[in-house]
Amino acid sequence: MTLQASGQISLDDIHVEAGGTTGTEVKLNDPDVKFIIKARNNNTGFDDYYGGDANRPSATHLTHSSGSGFFDEFINVNVTLGSGTKLVVVCYAHNGFKKVNNQKVAASANSFCNLGNNAMTLACRARGTNTTGVAGQGTYADEILDVGIYYLETTLTGNITVSGDGGGRPCMTSVYVINNYTSATPYTTDTETNTDVNTLENIVVASQKTGVTIGVAMLPNPDTNHGNVGQEGNYILRVPYSLGYPVDEIKSKSGQTNITGTRSMATWKDEYTPLADQTYQAKGTDAVASAIPISIATASFK
Repeated sequence: MTLQASGQISLDDIHVEAGGTTGTEVKLNDPDVKFIIKARNNNTGFDDYYGGDANRPSATHLTHSSGSGFFDEFINVNVTLGSGTKLVVVCYAHNGFKKVNNQKVAASANSFCNLGNNAMTLACRARGTNTTGVAGQGTYADEILDVGIYYLETTLTGNITVSGDGGGRPCMTSVYVINNYTSATPYTTDTETNTDVNTLENIVVASQKTGVTIGVAMLPNPDTNHGNVGQEGNYILRVPYSLGYPVDEIKSKSGQTNITGTRSMATWKDEYTPLADQTYQAKGTDAVASAIPISIATASFK
């Protein structure tokens, strides 16, 4: 059961939550104890364990696909689902133009996402437009820049198609499955869109202890010489960095831990979140400062 959120808490309480036997020897720095809050060092105190829960949700990345052609739209993907009830979470990122009759036009906005024949629920989306586009540099004022997150609790098994609409050049779809959750509805959703020339944006999530946050971001054009996540170029980090960086798992447009390619797109998961306002920082590098917005969306589950 979840440890109390306030008041007196004992080392024995923590030990029992970790699966130990009451009254037996235990230290605060034992691996099974630290595992409750995913402590990364030995500098923990009793108050760090308020609200801790060894029986917490876990997120697994199932698949990631992207496209870069002028005719790209929502990238349909196939996932293999195991037995039992689970929560499927789909992240998408869409750039805002495509070619129709050999003419560049604004892409249509996303309006739905299906898991098989079942409509998924929209958790949140961050939708912006590029209002500072410069013809000849590949940016246009009518671009719709779109990131969003859908979810659905399901008992479907086997090979299932994720489909949707909208999109332009390029697009990205990424799918996670969450198990061992308490509620199939996100306890908080958050979005941020930066429309100025700044290539850095923060999003603040009022996270719950030992939950899981799924995020998706569209970043400005990367500096391909510094594309490593968590280094000089494009990255998504927890702030403060002492909590560990990069976040638990990042999938970029190319499906790697590097964010590369024009208009970088990435999704991430952050498991065992703290009971605190958790800031995630998304940064891109754009040498020509063409002010392509940073768009970020997150959904958090417990």
